[in-house]
Amino acid sequence: MKSVFTVLMILLTPTINPGDSIEIEIFITGYGKIEREKFFLQYSSEIYDKNNPGYMEISIGIATLENGTKRLITGEPFLSEDVAHKMLAERGLIGSLPETWFWDYPDDTRSMGEFGFPSIISEYTWDSHAPMYIKIPTDPKLKAGDYEISFIFTYSDGIDLGADKEKVIVHVNSWVERYSFYIAITAILVAILAIPYLDSISNFIWDLLKKTL
Repeated sequence: MKSVFTVLMILLTPTINPGDSIEIEIFITGYGKIEREKFFLQYSSEIYDKNNPGYMEISIGIATLENGTKRLITGEPFLSEDVAHKMLAERGLIGSLPETWFWDYPDDTRSMGEFGFPSIISEYTWDSHAPMYIKIPTDPKLKAGDYEISFIFTYSDGIDLGADKEKVIVHVNSWVERYSFYIAITAILVAILAIPYLDSISNFIWDLLKKTL
């Protein structure tokens, strides 16, 4: 049976101001055996704040016991390890995932039906943490507009090669969008303050029109 996996990206910050951070959670669903894999997180170098580089953290890892047995380690215990955190580069990050991401979910007693597949580890949160969390602080001088962030996952079960690409679009507000609330309030206040002078203004305009006719 050919292995098939799909990336799920959840954009937590669809609209930001320049200098704000982009936050993304990543899950992987599917089923099958994986012998080799890699991922590629990619974004425009315009986004990147060289003075405040972002990071990626994963909440699913693997521990090897003294007898050589491999054990799943997740959530806060794993996040306390240095290996759970990776600094982002100017255009993204290339890396690989622990094999535990693709293990069957332990003690999964839910019925998937006669033809259902078991759940896998990377479909779940662990201690309220997504399998992967990405935080990208943006350049305070970032231009307004839409920016694409892509995640490509490539894998092989030893026979077949598979890949999946997912992307999200982040909108960076312009000056007008950032201050639209205050602009609207100012316009309302000006309109209110002008009410007592409407008659005078109307008479002034009417006098001007009569002189030009």
